[in-house]
Amino acid sequence: MDARRIAELKQVANRLSDLLIDDADKFVIRCAMLYSGGKCTKKEYHIIISLCDVYSMVKTGDMSRAEAVEKQRELLRSE
Repeated sequence: MDARRIAELKQVANRLSDLLIDDADKFVIRCAMLYSGGKCTKKEYHIIISLCDVYSMVKTGDMSRAEAVEKQRELLRSE
């Protein structure tokens, strides 16, 4: 996966993480639309959802930025 696509996935995950925090029902609907709309592969979808968890945990103070950076690296390495 190229750097541009990784950046796109991270942007999507960042936006979706706000929804996850603010409105879980809308988050679920958006995620379903994202995958069913063919905008990403199954692997990319998994990365986005995993990044949403990380980003939302940082935004709510449940994870430090340093931990998030390491977790993000792990997720993107496994792609």
